[in-house]
Amino acid sequence: MIEYINTQLNHWATWIKSGRAHLGYPGKASFVGAYCGTPGQQALINDEEGMAMSKAVNALDPSLKETVMCFYVTMTSCTATEIARHLCCSRDTVYERIHRAHVQIMGYLNDIATGVPVEPWRVIPGD
Repeated sequence: MIEYINTQLNHWATWIKSGRAHLGYPGKASFVGAYCGTPGQQALINDEEGMAMSKAVNALDPSLKETVMCFYVTMTSCTATEIARHLCCSRDTVYERIHRAHVQIMGYLNDIATGVPVEPWRVIPGD
């Protein structure tokens, strides 16, 4: 697990749950965002960062995207075992998919930051 990406995905999940992901045209400036985190550790994610993270998650292979959505957005109060049961895989597979998603998201965000054209990843079977 890549700690920086894990933190960003947690902030992104809070942004998604706040309803700001379905803005279309923002009603406020893009630097306005949603506070997320625990009191005393609040971090701000703005709409631009939230949209960039959404693009990165949407570019993932469907199985990785589903795992990320379950792990960070829809099943946050569940254990990894319960998520695995829902996804019909093992707990270790859930953690493996999360790690692979972290690596791919990190690459995607690095490509955006350096100006490299980004395309959805092509998943190689057994990768």
